[in-house]
Amino acid sequence: MNPSNGLHHILTERTHQVSSEGFKQSELARAAYAYESSAEEIYKTHAVPTVAPDYWPFDKSWFKSHSSFRDLVKAGALYMAEAERAERAGDVGASLMARSLVQHVSALLDCAALLGSSEEKIRDKFNEPPHPH
Repeated sequence: MNPSNGLHHILTERTHQVSSEGFKQSELARAAYAYESSAEEIYKTHAVPTVAPDYWPFDKSWFKSHSSFRDLVKAGALYMAEAERAERAGDVGASLMARSLVQHVSALLDCAALLGSSEEKIRDKFNEPPHPH
C-alpha cells in the first residue's frame, strides 16, 4: 500500500456508504467517532467490540466493528460525509474540522500501512508503548 492509499480507502468506503448504506444524516461525526473509538478499544483490549457505544446515533444493529484498520477506514469516510453535509449547510467551521479529521485518519492509515503488525498499526495513534508479549 502506498502512503497515499489511506485516503483511497476512505473514499472507497464513503462511496459504499452513499450507494449502499444511505448514510447522509447530520449525526455522522458521532458515528465516525464511534468507529475511531472502536479502533482504540481493539488496540487496548485485543477484542472487537460487539455492542455499539451509547452515543452511536443510529440503530444499534448498524454498528459493525471489524478491526482497528477497517474501523479507521469507516471513521474517515464518516468524517468525510460530515464535511460534505457541513459544506451543503454552509457551515465552514464544521466542514474544516471534519476535513482535518479525514486527513488525521488518512495519515493514521498511511502509517499503519508502513508499519507491520496490527498492534504497530494503531500504537502511535494512542502514544502508548507496545504490549508485553
